[in-house]
Amino acid sequence: MTTMTLTPESRQIALDLHALLNDLEPARWKDEKLDELRARLQDIQLRMESLLDAWAEDADLKFAAMRTRYNELCDMIGDHHSSPEPGTLHELRDAWMSFRARAEPAYEALAASMKANDLVVPSLRPSNYTRNIFHVLAAGISLAVVELLPALLGAGFWVVAVAAGVFAISGWTMELARHLSPRANALMMSAFKHVSHPHEAHHINSSTWYVTALFLLSLTGQPLVCAVALGVLGFADPAAAIVGKRWGRIRFENGRSLEGTTTFVVVGGLTALGVMVAFHPGELSFARLLLLCFGAALAGGVAELYSRRIDDNLSIPLAAGAAALAMLAWML
Repeated sequence: MTTMTLTPESRQIALDLHALLNDLEPARWKDEKLDELRARLQDIQLRMESLLDAWAEDADLKFAAMRTRYNELCDMIGDHHSSPEPGTLHELRDAWMSFRARAEPAYEALAASMKANDLVVPSLRPSNYTRNIFHVLAAGISLAVVELLPALLGAGFWVVAVAAGVFAISGWTMELARHLSPRANALMMSAFKHVSHPHEAHHINSSTWYVTALFLLSLTGQPLVCAVALGVLGFADPAAAIVGKRWGRIRFENGRSLEGTTTFVVVGGLTALGVMVAFHPGELSFARLLLLCFGAALAGGVAELYSRRIDDNLSIPLAAGAAALAMLAWML
């Protein structure tokens, strides 16, 4: 194989491994698919070995990091295959879950090395119910800041921008520390291990993008727009993740599912509607209210579906907020 053929082949192997690790989600596990999983993993291993053999004859140093990551994954798969097979289905499942736990951070390291060569593959987003709860709580606190802080302080909406700005500066300060110090990165990932995804060890943390989005939304001076966008992100995103992981069958290349995206729009629209009724009653007719809320949720859902290089904790609220702001300008 030449460099021209090595590049797409390496990406396809990564995509197939991504799909396999997604299917190893506990919520998607099925004992009857064990033989299929073994066959898929063995096929991936053989293709990795072939790729590494071809790379051994290629002197292009720009693929050095990718070669290293593929070597690590190939060894990991080999160890999994060579381990004595447990006796019971429960033990067998635990062995596969153990492999998945080791393979996820290795895959994310591979994805980061591929991104450096302009090869984009999706990040893994394993089920994390603690993170989902954290997501909802963060949205609830943010909504309270947006809707209640100005009244509590007897000040204008500018205090929300100041508060969001403080959080954003804090987030970016931590990102700078993580970038400059691998030790700081390891410590922060360990501290937030229960709510972080594996890919965040190599990328800007989603919470940093979240507070950045809140700050940018606050600059509109529109509490209604901020509240709708935060409601869509805070509740629709975790709901879509749960449904997509457990029941998603029609999948897109980036790992999202049609079922998850549909859940996102429905939950996002209903949440935005609840926020409007609770904090902004009577500002719009019910028909316009539905249009605003579900239009914002649809915009957020599209942003989530197509967010690849941009973190969806930034793209979702900004897309939902922009849609809400545009429809509000048209309605009033």
